[in-house]
Amino acid sequence: MANLINEAEIRGTWAPIIEEATGINESSKLAWMSEYCHNHKLYEDANIMSLNPGMNLAGMGNTSFPTGNANGSGDKAPTLLPLAMQVAAQTIGLDLVPVVPMAGPMGLLSYLDFVYEGGTLGADVANGGADGTVHPTYIRTALAESAGDVKVGTSRIDGLNIIKLGAATLEAGLVTVTYADAELVPALEDHIPEFSGAKDANGLGAPMSRGLGESTPDKVMGLSLFSKSVAAETFQVAAAVTREQVQDLKQFGVDAVAQVEAV
Repeated sequence: MANLINEAEIRGTWAPIIEEATGINESSKLAWMSEYCHNHKLYEDANIMSLNPGMNLAGMGNTSFPTGNANGSGDKAPTLLPLAMQVAAQTIGLDLVPVVPMAGPMGLLSYLDFVYEGGTLGADVANGGADGTVHPTYIRTALAESAGDVKVGTSRIDGLNIIKLGAATLEAGLVTVTYADAELVPALEDHIPEFSGAKDANGLGAPMSRGLGESTPDKVMGLSLFSKSVAAETFQVAAAVTREQVQDLKQFGVDAVAQVEAV
């Protein structure tokens, strides 16, 4: 086969590859090895790598998984969907629920909340129930509404009943007597449409007409400061990996020990 490329060009192409792969840097050896590599490539291009209709080089073929004793194709086929779902679940969880490290085993959290008609929930039952204080019209409770009171919805957070107190309960100051677990309704968590509007034919909240709006006293939103004590509690778990797992996962660039520590 005629050598159509000069020796300097051959050596400039192959000598760096040979030197990097083998560490050989002797000039005479690089010269004949470069010529050998060049001629070998010409032979392969002419007789093996030709992409003719006869398909001298068939390629890898269709993708196939190993079954029984039959070999599969050479493709790397990891199942990434379960891993992706786990990563997504953890990511969205960390995005929605912020984690604030505690400096010690206990702490006190203070937070603000806007509540519907921020009044007083307690009652002076020792004096017949009437305590002379202003109570909120709406409360949130796990109990069902009593006679004269109306359930206007449920909390979207914990499913508690939102009760509109009737005149009998309010005037007698029996809020916490009738509803032992009564609490104010936070406006940032729950929405009461009828609070700032009127009722439609179905008893649901609806906008008021101009005349009704002009003759209706404004409803009041209250700002309350709450404090909550928090005590740290513990979950603990141990993780272990085998020597074989540590070695096998290295081929994928995975540090097994670091992974279990992160989990």
